[in-house]
Amino acid sequence: MINKKYPCLKGIGIMSGSSMDGVDAVMVEVSTDSYTIISSRNFSFTDELRSRLGDAAGLRLKEYLVLEKAYSTFIAEKIQESFNEDSDFISIHGHTTHHVPSEGITHQMINGAVVSAITEHKVITDFRAGDICLSGVGTPLVPILEKNFFGDYDYYLNLGGIANITRATDWTAYDICPCNQLNNYVSRDTADGFDRDSQMAMRGSLDKELYRKLNAFSYYEQSSPKSLDNSWIRDQYFPILDGSRSMEDGLFTINRWVADKILENLAVAKSLFVTGGGAYNKQLISFLRDDIKGINVHLPSVETIEYKEALLMAYMGYLRLNNLPNILASATGAVKDTIGGAIYNVHGR
Repeated sequence: MINKKYPCLKGIGIMSGSSMDGVDAVMVEVSTDSYTIISSRNFSFTDELRSRLGDAAGLRLKEYLVLEKAYSTFIAEKIQESFNEDSDFISIHGHTTHHVPSEGITHQMINGAVVSAITEHKVITDFRAGDICLSGVGTPLVPILEKNFFGDYDYYLNLGGIANITRATDWTAYDICPCNQLNNYVSRDTADGFDRDSQMAMRGSLDKELYRKLNAFSYYEQSSPKSLDNSWIRDQYFPILDGSRSMEDGLFTINRWVADKILENLAVAKSLFVTGGGAYNKQLISFLRDDIKGINVHLPSVETIEYKEALLMAYMGYLRLNNLPNILASATGAVKDTIGGAIYNVHGR
């Protein structure tokens, strides 16, 4: 893909996922075709910040900008607290609040100027907008990383707030269905705030009516490229999950449904590379492994499972600084591969 030799840089990658459980961050040494993770961190949200971010899409403009500054300051201060080594750049996805590609709209909450001013570093943000301007859906972004770094698998599955998949035969990718957002919503009032090791789900049984409602959306009949919006998931799915069934039955049914949606998108006897927090969902993984399709499910190292998307951001930032394409049109449906990202360098360093 890339013939010219580009220098290795040290960067920090930051990813805020749709599961609303915090921010993943890695410091890496990265080049066009290799990487080394130096250190990794998770920045947990306070209950107040998590609540405010959950309501962000409905805020008036001034309130939104106030929250964006607070969120950006939180990110910048956490970076300063957590990484002692100097770096060449910081690359931040931001927290997605609006994503409607059909209307040419996407916005990830982060103020790159604020982060650059506080950290005194070069900051890259706003990766999706250019792809959408070139008729893409702005996501998934991860295929560029999978293609260049993660070896020979037939499929790459990320189980985050949304389950998304990449097909290695042609590097097409798309969102399959909501994932951790649903489980976390159902178990939000438990001690952990999620179903650790599927303990509750494994005591449940299938609720056929809930399964039917989860599946009753035209999105699943659409062809790729396609992507899901977090606000749409909250508006359409959370009311469905508020029924009178037991928590155990709800979690079991969600896991069964998510597994089935994933399996619908896999050919028989293929290899599947799984990352994201859902890789720890023992019941969901067992549903994928035990299906008659005979899928070879590969779970990589804990660091890769938890920090692949933060690594992605560092890699995308590196490519942006070198004016190299970092979003694949095969994944998003854009008219061409794009160079995504806006650079803030307020101190000129």
